[in-house]
Amino acid sequence: MYKIFLDTNFLLDCANEERKRHQSAIELAGILQREAFQSAISPHSLMDFDYISRDISKELRTGFIQAFLSFYEVIPLTAELCSHALISEERDYEDGIIRACAESWEADYIVSADKSAYVDSIIPRVEAEDLLEKIKS
Repeated sequence: MYKIFLDTNFLLDCANEERKRHQSAIELAGILQREAFQSAISPHSLMDFDYISRDISKELRTGFIQAFLSFYEVIPLTAELCSHALISEERDYEDGIIRACAESWEADYIVSADKSAYVDSIIPRVEAEDLLEKIKS
């Protein structure tokens, strides 16, 4: 079974029906749960999710965060990982944090729609649609 690390945009895709990748994110989330894949997120992704989604009610945001906490392992964010993120080649610190967490957890894939992120990571970036195809084949 694959170890799958989920980027913040995957969480946003799951929660917002208007986002382009909503259907594939929901389908992948269901498979990750049913098939007992190991899947993880970083704690800062939950904060980013809450901040970016502030146009929906606090109750709804809280419900999503509770669901994410019950479905996915949260990789502890340490000072060492924060330092690793600073020296990564990622264009922004948020991507560096996700990369550092995924690499320390030894993920097989980082699920992200951000084509410019994780290019030099030892963990390949894959979009939800592409991972669905891999899993189904």
